[in-house]
Amino acid sequence: IGSNGPFRGGKGDLFEGGVREPLVVRWSGHVAENRTDTQTVMWTPDLFPTLTQIAGVATPGIAFDGQSLDQAFLGNQSQTRTKSLFWNMNRGTENRHSNPNSTGAGASGQEVLGIRNGKWKLLINARGTAPELYDLSTDVGETTNRAQQNQAIVNRLAQEALAIRYSTPSRTLPDAVTPLVRLKAQDLSGFGNVSRIDRIP
Repeated sequence: IGSNGPFRGGKGDLFEGGVREPLVVRWSGHVAENRTDTQTVMWTPDLFPTLTQIAGVATPGIAFDGQSLDQAFLGNQSQTRTKSLFWNMNRGTENRHSNPNSTGAGASGQEVLGIRNGKWKLLINARGTAPELYDLSTDVGETTNRAQQNQAIVNRLAQEALAIRYSTPSRTLPDAVTPLVRLKAQDLSGFGNVSRIDRIP
């Protein structure tokens, strides 16, 4: 009890041990029995578009954060997602993501963002610093930071994560008083986040 197996971190962390969970689906006569899907990556925002598609409910004009993964949900076949997964921790007064690396993403209570696209997962401070890039296809334990060798991937994922983060309002005081968070998402590239995240320690 309490073991996350090969995964790093635990509840509240943005490491895989804090965000990866199994999903069990049972619907007699509709969901394939005795099937395990280890390839499909699904998260909570995928549930609404998936269930509305299965139910045949039209959703015209709605832009979901998630996507329908109905074939995987019904156990018919694995599906490859096209949208990134995004997490945000230590926002405001929280201090949940724990990083033992004192210079790593989210260390010392700094707000940290996580984004996964395909096999790549990036953790980065909300100010665009301390990027940690992991190849989950070969390193589910997130032991080797690949940021230095893959700066183009870091830049692409960081821009997406920062744009999502700064396009969402916050009810906490730090967002109201910190000049950086008052920037619009479309202004980030002009502010110079690309040059800042290029300088990987």
